[in-house]
Amino acid sequence: KVGGDGVPYSSKEFHGPVWRVADEVMEYLIGELMDLEVVIGPRRERIGRYPLRAVRESLVNAITHRNYAISSDILVSLYPDRLVISSPGSLVPGVDLDEPIHIPRNPVLSQLMYDTGYIERYGSGIVLMKKLCREHPLVDLEFISRGYSFKVVFKLSINKLGLDDIDERIINILVRNPSSSKELAGEIGLSKQAVVKRLNKLIELGLVRKRGKGWRTQYYIG
Repeated sequence: KVGGDGVPYSSKEFHGPVWRVADEVMEYLIGELMDLEVVIGPRRERIGRYPLRAVRESLVNAITHRNYAISSDILVSLYPDRLVISSPGSLVPGVDLDEPIHIPRNPVLSQLMYDTGYIERYGSGIVLMKKLCREHPLVDLEFISRGYSFKVVFKLSINKLGLDDIDERIINILVRNPSSSKELAGEIGLSKQAVVKRLNKLIELGLVRKRGKGWRTQYYIG
């Protein structure tokens, strides 16, 4: 997990056969990613924070197509407003993100992942991720191929959530330290009542949690 300031505050490592790692990472992410409660048209609905099928596709692609000659790890980074999956090795030469084709960097591993059902159809991963993110009301998708890494970024649109810079500041403060509404009000420069109103909105969205009662109430990022 990474704070809004880019500083990691907790981590977990996964080791083992590639298919087991894929399953365990997805199980962990499902447990960490709270649903969001948003207004879509005339209705209030609970939706997944990110399209999990697209996240799984990105993770499987990272495991299957990473450059194993580079002694670095696949990183799955959870920020308050985005999920980033980074794999060693830039995009495979010849693959166009606009019109992707199947050019495996690791043919044997690619065939194994296909035979075991982790890859549904050759060359379909990027297209599927784009489609699923277009259909999600809150997530934008970005691919970054640079130097010795390839990143897939699932980013929550703050504007689509109806949040502003102050809400983002509150989230970034809580990433670093659980705080009371009084402490937040002092740091941000708003009244306690105004901060509580914003906190309640963030709680409804599933971005912030609270514990305790009365003056002991603390707000935190779960």
